[in-house]
Amino acid sequence: MVDEKRAIDFLDRFVDGQPKRFFRDLDDSGKGLYAILRMLTLADDETVAGDIAVALGMSTPRVASALRTLESRGHIARMPSDRDARRTVVRITMGGREALRAKQAELAKLVDYLMESVGEADMYEFLRVSQKIGAALNKIVEKSDGKE
Repeated sequence: MVDEKRAIDFLDRFVDGQPKRFFRDLDDSGKGLYAILRMLTLADDETVAGDIAVALGMSTPRVASALRTLESRGHIARMPSDRDARRTVVRITMGGREALRAKQAELAKLVDYLMESVGEADMYEFLRVSQKIGAALNKIVEKSDGKE
């Protein structure tokens, strides 16, 4: 068992080692805009805001805000459902597809740079360990939610 002092030291070093600006800016200031666009490219034509919130684990107010931003940029369009006029569906536009392609190209360059700088083996080792940590943290969350 790790004592409290070592645990705090570890967390401090972990937080200090994170490229905060990079992660903050990665997805348009953390708003999830590109995650929504990506989801819409994979979704059917009857996707509503609630579907996005559930699929991406976002709150409905956060999704509503992100959709307003995407709509103002011309990346999505909202319209009545073909099946049920009471429902408003969200569809990605050609402008949204172009913005998503541009972001994906930017991220591909970034990953290429990281692979060259850090090394492909270390990058995959980082990914393996990160996934292991994520699984352990999910177990803690499930226990606290009473699911286990």
